[in-house]
Order: sequence, then C-alpha cells, then structure tokens
Amino acid sequence: MFEYFYNEIFRRTIISFGSLFNNILIKQDDSSGNVNNQFKVPLAYGPTQKFLARVTQQPELSKSTSLSLPRMSFEFVGLTYDPSRKVTQTQKFKKALTSDKTSIHTGYMPVPYNMEFELAIMTKLNDDMLQIVEQILPYFQPAYTMSVNLVESIGE
Repeated sequence: MFEYFYNEIFRRTIISFGSLFNNILIKQDDSSGNVNNQFKVPLAYGPTQKFLARVTQQPELSKSTSLSLPRMSFEFVGLTYDPSRKVTQTQKFKKALTSDKTSIHTGYMPVPYNMEFELAIMTKLNDDMLQIVEQILPYFQPAYTMSVNLVESIGE
C-alpha cells in the first residue's frame, strides 16, 4: 500500500527557520559609552529548558558553565492541519523533469500543515535582549512567509 519516500521536508523547514536568525549581531559598549565589541549571537536547536538546566544543575555558582550569554535557541513545537488551504484531493500538479520537456512528473497536491516554532532569547543584559528583538520583529507582521525548495525532484 505504501512505498518508502523521504524528502526531508520537515528537516529542510526547520533548518530554514533557524537560518532566519543566523546573522543577529549585537554591540556592547564599555562604561565610557564607546562601542567595545560587536559579535554574532550564537544560535542552537533545542528547548530552552536544556540550556537553563546547565546553569541550575551547578550547586556552586562559582563554577564556570559552558553557557555563554547572550544566546538564542529555537525548537519545533507543533504541527497542525490547516483546512483553510486544502484543495481537492484529486487535484494534481505536473512538472517537466528534463530540459526538453519530454518527461513529465505528476503528483497529488500536498496536505497543508502549519508548523509552529518557539524562539528563545537568553541574555544577561536587557539592552542585549532589546537589540536582538529589534532585529527580528520587523520581519514578522504577524506572520512571515519564506520560499524553501522542499522537494528538489519536482521543484516544489
């Protein structure tokens, strides 16, 4: 009944979401108001609790931890079916697979799902957090649509 296929659709979507936040920069200044350094905020995949557990499991606060701040993490947290984008089940799309258009691949329309992500920002200084948020929010009004090559064989 079913045959094996794996197009890495979820994997590619998760990577695409993370790549949105790859180049967040912050600047920190010293006490005299001069900008000391500018650096990229590290980004990792995983729940916030995982990173916070590293700090809370240290009974002696004098020990150094491997967690440096500021940092961001993101996680895939939900998948919901979206009936508002559903098309008829028998509707197909066609794609020419060769440059001379002699071979055509047909497939059924994909099932629409909404993927939910959570982005966490951890900072020591409030100003660092504000710099990060101010670089992110202008792109999400209230949603952000991005193009991703999900299935290379058919160009979806």
